[in-house]
Amino acid sequence: LDVPMLALAAGAMVLYLKAVDERSVGWAIAAGALAGLAANVKYAGVVAVGVMGVDALLRESNTGVGLTYRTVPLLALTGAVAALLALI
Repeated sequence: LDVPMLALAAGAMVLYLKAVDERSVGWAIAAGALAGLAANVKYAGVVAVGVMGVDALLRESNTGVGLTYRTVPLLALTGAVAALLALI
C-alpha cells in the first residue's frame, strides 16, 4: 500500500502547488481530496495534509500575510478533512 499512498500524496502536493500558484479553488479541492484519499490508503498519507497546513501558515504574499491569500491553501485542507471524514 506504500506505492498507492505515495502516488496520491505526490499528486495532492502537485495539485496543491498548482492551486496556490493559480489561486484556484477547484485545484485546491482536488488537492485536498487526493490528500484525504492518501491518508485513507495508509495513515502515513496524513503527512501530505500536514505539509499543506504548514505551507498555508507560513506562506506570505508580497504585501504580507493576508487571509485572502490563505483562502486557497485552507480550502485544500478543508477538502482533505472532508475526504477523511467521508471515508472513515
